[in-house]
Amino acid sequence: GVDVGWWAFNDGATNDSAAFAQAFTSLASGGKVTVPAGSFQLSTNLTDIPDGITIEGQGHSYDTGDSVTTLHIRTAHTAFTIGAAQRNVTFRNLRFEGEDKTNTIAVLLQADAVDGASFGLRFDNVMFNTLAMGVDYHSLSGAWQYEQIDFNYCHFGDCDIGFRVNSINSSIAFNNVGFDLPASGIGIQATTGIGQLWMANCRGGGTGTALLDIGVAAIHTTVTIISSESEGPTYFLRS
Repeated sequence: GVDVGWWAFNDGATNDSAAFAQAFTSLASGGKVTVPAGSFQLSTNLTDIPDGITIEGQGHSYDTGDSVTTLHIRTAHTAFTIGAAQRNVTFRNLRFEGEDKTNTIAVLLQADAVDGASFGLRFDNVMFNTLAMGVDYHSLSGAWQYEQIDFNYCHFGDCDIGFRVNSINSSIAFNNVGFDLPASGIGIQATTGIGQLWMANCRGGGTGTALLDIGVAAIHTTVTIISSESEGPTYFLRS
């Protein structure tokens, strides 16, 4: 693996996107990209993410300050974009912080319909805070498939939408995930499709609209909910 700290400024004020790009280039065949504790500004969309990459920070994502890896995203920017036929990418022990919530996205999944589905996207111990969307799964055709998207011990803080999906035949799992939704915020939003959604031991808090919002056009949807609760949003499930 490689360490982003070899190239990054790690001052929270200088664009460190080039350091991440260099790390990805160094691991074209996959491996671990270690991101040390500290503050890294991302103001250039990173798109060339190789298969089999793990981007792993330090510390616990609930913490703040120098003990945790914080990725600061500039206004109206997307930090990472993952496209068609992408396989086995993991984000671990990271805190995404938006400069503000104006068109700010941590991870964008975007592609048109492809012959082979993408698969194997994991988020472990990741915090999403002060963002328009934490993760936006936006299929350009509405039919692109991304199999096996897993969120484990993650948290969506001040996000207008935590996770949005508009693709059919996808499989998405949330395990031990918390949502502290702002006013009018939505935890998980399915617009034109979702496939299979699993929620286990999840919690909704804050003053948001709904923990889970499934639009009338979200066809082919199977939802399984186990041991989850909503303590603040107007709706646990809105359809």
